[in-house]
Amino acid sequence: MAAGFVLASFACFLPEGSRQPLVPALGAALLTAIVIYTVLHKRTPLAIIPMGICRSLLYLLGYFVVVSVPDPDSGLTSGGTATSPLDLVQDNALVILGLMTLGIFTYVAGLTLAARYESHPGQLRVPRAFLRFLILFCILTHTWWWIWKRPPFLDGWHLAIPAFLCLLPFCAWTVRSLFVLRKSIPDFVSRALAGLCLVDLLAFAGIAATIRTGWNALDTSPLYLALVPLSCFLLALLLQRLAPAT
Repeated sequence: MAAGFVLASFACFLPEGSRQPLVPALGAALLTAIVIYTVLHKRTPLAIIPMGICRSLLYLLGYFVVVSVPDPDSGLTSGGTATSPLDLVQDNALVILGLMTLGIFTYVAGLTLAARYESHPGQLRVPRAFLRFLILFCILTHTWWWIWKRPPFLDGWHLAIPAFLCLLPFCAWTVRSLFVLRKSIPDFVSRALAGLCLVDLLAFAGIAATIRTGWNALDTSPLYLALVPLSCFLLALLLQRLAPAT
């Protein structure tokens, strides 16, 4: 699997893939982070860092795979001539990407930190307040619209309502998971793993206002994209009934 991933990443050096020069580098960085975590995860709590980086790099990798040709109507590109992917985006897109990368990093780091103690029930040696901070920090970073510009409800409730609708399932599921943490670390880890899909859902309300897919149905009603992480969340819960999550 690792070899196939490397080949797919470096295929971007071919003529058709040369528009995304950062993709092979990000693919190599992801593979390196996976190897580092595999080596360190039983040796030191600091292994939560490469684990968080693994998931963060998926956001970066996905973004730069998509960004290849400037789209002046996307709201995320400059629409001018570009020589690299970094030239194809405005500062706000990079800020948004950085915020969400940080948010998914802290969530996965908190999840991984808790998982270190799942074989020792009742012996969680990490302050619970710190774990809650790591898990919930993505609420600030993924609902980035309030940091970057202003809350969407100042522009109309048609933007605010989708934002809150995406926020509610994440908050409800995550708060319930944190209550479960008091009784069972393995159960919390299982719930938090499924909750990764809801972390991705948090980002959709803001992205929906700027993304352009080229598909009329999605561009007209971009919030349909939110069905993807919601479906993955339900699928994760179903699969956990068939096989243990950890």
